[in-house]
Amino acid sequence: MMDADFTIGDRIARFRAKRKLTQEQLAERSGLSVDVVRKLEQGQRQTARLTTLNALAATLDVEPSVLMGHQPGTFEVRAEGDSPSVLALPMPRRADHAAARSAPSRVCARRARFHVDQALAHAELQDDAHAVRALLAAEATAPEWMRYHATSRRLTAELLTRERRRTSPVRELAERLHLDD
Repeated sequence: MMDADFTIGDRIARFRAKRKLTQEQLAERSGLSVDVVRKLEQGQRQTARLTTLNALAATLDVEPSVLMGHQPGTFEVRAEGDSPSVLALPMPRRADHAAARSAPSRVCARRARFHVDQALAHAELQDDAHAVRALLAAEATAPEWMRYHATSRRLTAELLTRERRRTSPVRELAERLHLDD
């Protein structure tokens, strides 16, 4: 059976099982109700809001387009006159970070800025784990840019004040950014 033959619910269930999550765990980590996850997986709902797909995709560590049945990084071409849709850019995968570093510095800085913007949004929502993850993605993309970028340094320092553990990714990031200087 090809991936296009699966429903959104089938794909969500497959990725959830692969991550060894229950429907309840997926709903909680995504900030959704269990009812939404169940209805999608059972096919009682055939569509989902973009915010719902983005939340599920982030929790399942896949691109939203994958949940919709598209290959990562591909988009549907619409005929002229078709209604427009919201375009979500694919998130870089961990394997793409090495390729990103070999890109021109302006492109790397733009990608890093995207991750820092994501981190700011997560931090504003008090979602520190995702904020740190986004900062680490920015650092992997453009380490030198991160070291001298005021907003990323300020955000890292803010997250550091909220961190209670002695060893954590945000503490390690702060050390690499030389925030103690």
